[in-house]
Amino acid sequence: MVLAVLVGVLLGGAAPASAHAVLTGSDPRTDTVVETAPKQVTVTFNESVGLPEDSLRVLDPDGRPVTAGDPTHADGKKDTVRVRLTGGLKQQGTYTVSWRAISADSHAVSGAFYFSVGAPSQTGAKAAGDSPVDSAVDVLYGIGRYVAYAALALLIGIAVFALACWPGAASVRGVRRLFLAGWWALVGSTVVLLLVRGPYASGDGLRGILDPQLLGNAVGSRPGIALLVRLALLLLVALLLKRGRSGGRWTGVRSRRAPYSLWAWPGPGQRPSMPPPASRCRWRWSRPCCICSPCRCGWAV
Repeated sequence: MVLAVLVGVLLGGAAPASAHAVLTGSDPRTDTVVETAPKQVTVTFNESVGLPEDSLRVLDPDGRPVTAGDPTHADGKKDTVRVRLTGGLKQQGTYTVSWRAISADSHAVSGAFYFSVGAPSQTGAKAAGDSPVDSAVDVLYGIGRYVAYAALALLIGIAVFALACWPGAASVRGVRRLFLAGWWALVGSTVVLLLVRGPYASGDGLRGILDPQLLGNAVGSRPGIALLVRLALLLLVALLLKRGRSGGRWTGVRSRRAPYSLWAWPGPGQRPSMPPPASRCRWRWSRPCCICSPCRCGWAV
């Protein structure tokens, strides 16, 4: 059961394996000169993309924003992003389109292109950088991901080994401590990934971790939901292990008149020491258990 839940953690928290989103087209097209000012700008990608804050910005030749409203998917198509422009671009020259999106594999991508109205000109706009993520946030996010991968591999490895090769591994303190270390590492890395997800998607620095709005956006996104599912499954693993540990012990109800409630058969040809009357106490066990040897079995009376 624990192994099945751990596999669910792997499937529930993993992002689909695919390449990053790539810009495949735009309207107006890249490096073109149009005679009349467009009323909107549309970009198209090779896959569905998420829309973080300021995912599509248009700047005039002086570097001032000329967008009106928030970017949306064009005609409901998830692989497109569209933003409307302010009423008429009166200034001729080169405009900068800076875009930022979240790929289907949950990675942030960004870029920029230019188009001109009337005739090309110099532009004072600052295009998007090569890295769509703050360097400190990117490092912390990467560490969290690799720690999560290592911890999950450790947990599943121990579970498979105990199930297939060493059924009694759960009773060894070192194995339990190793499993517990992997569990805590996966919980901690998942919490870090959830906190960093907001600034990772928005391009903000580490201060964005404390931004409630970014945290809310992260929790509502598909990667954020996957991380919450992972945390829920890890909690389920902890509850199952706690229940299994307590369920593996002897439990029973002893009568007031019975001085002893559990006794062991010493071996063939010998009598048990001080056997209590069966009518004076009732015992149950949660799983079959052998004591000392196959010939010395635990008895429940």
